[in-house]
Amino acid sequence: FTLEMESGDTGLLIVNGQNLGSSGTISLTAGQKYDISIDYQPNNNQGMVRLMWESLSQRKSIVGASQLFPN
Repeated sequence: FTLEMESGDTGLLIVNGQNLGSSGTISLTAGQKYDISIDYQPNNNQGMVRLMWESLSQRKSIVGASQLFPN
């Protein structure tokens, strides 16, 4: 999968402790939960962040709320 944080501001995407910058490719296993955090720093008051994903078999789309779990 390729994960991407879309934002008009500055931020870092961190998956299981691995810093992906604003985007990066990472191997994910279906059914397994991963620790995902976004270190977001608003600079221009847009206040918008989207977490996107895509794979060879899936077009780029927003990661749905049903795929996210609080810890």
